[in-house]
Amino acid sequence: MVEYTFQEAIVLLNKNLKNAEDKLTEANDDIDFLKDNITTTEVNMARVYNQGVANKAKNAPATK
Repeated sequence: MVEYTFQEAIVLLNKNLKNAEDKLTEANDDIDFLKDNITTTEVNMARVYNQGVANKAKNAPATK
């Protein structure tokens, strides 16, 4: 096992904490980006669906 002095251990743990906090921030940013892309995709899917419904209604034979 590797042994550290108290000061070395504190420095190492603080470095690891900062790295973990940076990774957490990066992961949260990635999640926000993905949420935005999911929303955009859902809106586009709804528009395509609605356009398909409109096209079918326009091309359907008129019945009385």
